Amino acid sequence: MAFDITFASQYVGSGVIIRSGADLLSRSADVSDGCKLNPVVFAKLWRLWGPFAADMFASAATVQAAPGGAALPYWSLLADGFSAGVDALTASWKQGGVRYAFPPVKLVGDVLRLLTEQAARAVVILPRWEAQWWWPLVLARAVMPPVPLARIHAAKVEGPLFVQGRKNLPTHPLGKGFACPESVVWVAVLIQG
Repeated sequence: MAFDITFASQYVGSGVIIRSGADLLSRSADVSDGCKLNPVVFAKLWRLWGPFAADMFASAATVQAAPGGAALPYWSLLADGFSAGVDALTASWKQGGVRYAFPPVKLVGDVLRLLTEQAARAVVILPRWEAQWWWPLVLARAVMPPVPLARIHAAKVEGPLFVQGRKNLPTHPLGKGFACPESVVWVAVLIQG
């Protein structure tokens, strides 16, 4: 008002917004899509806390397999014709044994809430992020303290901790464009809801 400026809005439709890229970050694919824990590390988790009934956040390219066996049943983000279901957060986790979950970081809190509601048990891969609202829930529901993945992984012998599932996708769970300082500690934790 002091400068006699008037603002007006005009509806342009979603097509214009999508083409312009104005909301590109909110429309991009989930950054963890395509990431997969090194199968050698997964086999160690299997020996420690398995067997696992299902891989709850996977695709046909990233699904884990039982050591020396077939691929686990898995839940995918989109229907692919092979998955046991779509959207792990709508599935029942309490029947059939321990689940394995490597959720996108933004869904960790939802996974913990679901485990608590269903009184289910799962091994969850997540960053040790003590400033997050869900970290106290991790500690409260953990059967034992979280285990840093680096502690169960011999990198010089076994290769990268995280491996690619599909071409041109990031090898780190935070995804392309995210810095991964060495101070980020990824942990595996057995959660009892």
